[in-house]
Amino acid sequence: MTRTPKHSKKAKKAAHGLPVFYESKYLDLTSHIKQLQAQRHDLKEEAETESAMKKRIAECRKTLEQNNVLEEFDCYIFESIVEKVIVGGMMKKAAKTRPS
Repeated sequence: MTRTPKHSKKAKKAAHGLPVFYESKYLDLTSHIKQLQAQRHDLKEEAETESAMKKRIAECRKTLEQNNVLEEFDCYIFESIVEKVIVGGMMKKAAKTRPS
């Protein structure tokens, strides 16, 4: 009486044509790849934003170092220097720290 080992039988195929016992690993790796691709995309966008900001700061610094008086309002320089403007009120944090 000869026995045939269980692993010698043909493995059942899953949806991707892989043996069933590889399907779980395949799905895990596919999910991980998608997560890494999304993270890579986000990091690329952050790097581009940072690069653009550094360029703006360098141009602003160059303009300010020339000690030239600006004859007219320069929106580009204003936006490079000022982060936030509050009109008609004060920020809560600033109101608490402001001397009476």
